[in-house]
Amino acid sequence: MYQQIKQIQQRTNNKLSINKLKQSCQQQFQVSPDIFIHLRVGSISEHYKVGKILGEDDFGQVYKVTHKTTDKVMTMETLKRQSLIKQEEEQLFSEIKILKNLDHTNILKLIELFQDNKNYYVITEFCSGGDLLAKIIYFKIYTQKMAADFIKQIHSFLVYCHANNILHRDFKPENLLFDNDFRNANLKVTYFANSIILDISKQINYVFLSNLYFIYILKFLIIKRKNYDEKCDIWSCGIILYVILCGYPPFNVRNKEEILIKVKAGKLKFDQQDWDKISNDAKNLIIKMLNYDPKKRISAQLALIDQWVQKNAQSIPINQRCFKIQICFIEVQKQNRLLIYLLLVRQLIRKKMKNYKYRLSHQIQMGMEC
Repeated sequence: MYQQIKQIQQRTNNKLSINKLKQSCQQQFQVSPDIFIHLRVGSISEHYKVGKILGEDDFGQVYKVTHKTTDKVMTMETLKRQSLIKQEEEQLFSEIKILKNLDHTNILKLIELFQDNKNYYVITEFCSGGDLLAKIIYFKIYTQKMAADFIKQIHSFLVYCHANNILHRDFKPENLLFDNDFRNANLKVTYFANSIILDISKQINYVFLSNLYFIYILKFLIIKRKNYDEKCDIWSCGIILYVILCGYPPFNVRNKEEILIKVKAGKLKFDQQDWDKISNDAKNLIIKMLNYDPKKRISAQLALIDQWVQKNAQSIPINQRCFKIQICFIEVQKQNRLLIYLLLVRQLIRKKMKNYKYRLSHQIQMGMEC
């Protein structure tokens, strides 16, 4: 009798433990309204005057809007709820959840989020200065000191994020915007859809070198390695620094396999005709940032206080040849983005056709069973 009672108690305790585990998992992964800075349900037109369209893709549009009460100009991204699959919706929520807890002068500020029956509306601060490469072309006269200032702002952001265990994982020029058209404009880091919390990332068995080569490949390059850390952001930043100083990426290659070979070899080439006016301090910093071994790669804290970043960068204009190459680089980037867009459209059409065929066959089957 005593043994039966003990077995019943043990089964009850096991059920309670399982229920507690389920509740814990649900709390950990649940997406609720409290993740938003300001969540509003209703008509967006009651609060914002919608202006010109700034961009468009398969999921929605980006508009310039004005707040009706404050007259403040902002950016509004509309996302069609029906076009978002569950994974994309979770990615949106994850991005907003991370942005909610970040407050830094070099982070694009999230203002609020609306939703109605058809769309999500993400309201952020308006950046009129364009992205990093467009800004460089706009200056016409571009110096090492200006490049150092850009990198200083990026590393200031990285020090803050890494201190909060956040990995950005998607550094590329088009995700770095400026808040105005002036030379002293603040750089704003955008697009946190691929960002993760470091504690979670350590459970993944590969290193995520985000956009290792945004000109040569059209997707993330994954190099297998255990327990990667925040140094993946430093790598991407090193690629960007190389590009904004000479106009093209390092490692002259034709395909992804060659990239891997040259990256692992770790030999950076500084062509004399493009790098003759660039200081050795700048080159040394790039070498430290593009070290293949994450343990030996420089941290954001050390990169931020690097002498070239802080005071040694010269105000001498960068080689005009490099300036012209950067213009070509921007055009290539535009073509790549167009190609990516066309590939996404084709993928979306195939997905919709697949769903349509499934629904059709399912309805036919149901009709045959009646």
